[in-house]
Amino acid sequence: MILPRRRKEISEKAIKNFDIKTQGRNQIVRSLSGGNRQKVNLARWVKDKTKILILDCPTRGVDVGVKSYIYNAMNQAKSDGISMIVISDELPELIGMCDTILVMKNKKLVLSKKRSEGLTEESLIEVML
Repeated sequence: MILPRRRKEISEKAIKNFDIKTQGRNQIVRSLSGGNRQKVNLARWVKDKTKILILDCPTRGVDVGVKSYIYNAMNQAKSDGISMIVISDELPELIGMCDTILVMKNKKLVLSKKRSEGLTEESLIEVML
């Protein structure tokens, strides 16, 4: 259980560090914009010292500025030794952010390839179809 004083500290630090646009620390998260809700999730990862993240379409529905912010946070998480499983239909995002890409089709793994092996959108689409 987090004590009220500590909860206040954590909330205020997250709002400041993650540039969360809010009316105050007591605002309900679901009333925030999509981008700011994503920033709240980023703040939770950091606070919880998560070791593995499963990100399902982490930049869907956010503006370009927030998308860049999320990419930077993902890169920082990677630098901090956090592993990530990213699920996305944005192929440039996957190619740009992931070290290894797996493609599944009809419940079977049909491709496992490292980014360094020359992944392209075209090669991924070919395997998916």
